Order: sequence, then structure tokens, then C-alpha cells
Amino acid sequence: AGQAKVDRDPEEWIYLPAGTCEKITGGNVKS
Repeated sequence: AGQAKVDRDPEEWIYLPAGTCEKITGGNVKS
């Protein structure tokens, strides 16, 4: 996502299509 201070930061908001979070460790999709 390019916005996290820490790689794969679970607190980062990841702006990607729903379902992509499954490919990211600890990722959450915010809509």
C-alpha cells in the first residue's frame, strides 16, 4: 500500500479491493 511505516503493519489501512487482505500478512481491508 506504500503508506505503512512498518512493513505489513496490521494497523495500516490498506486501500485495495476486498479479498486482497488474504494475501497480506495481518492485513485488514477498510472500505
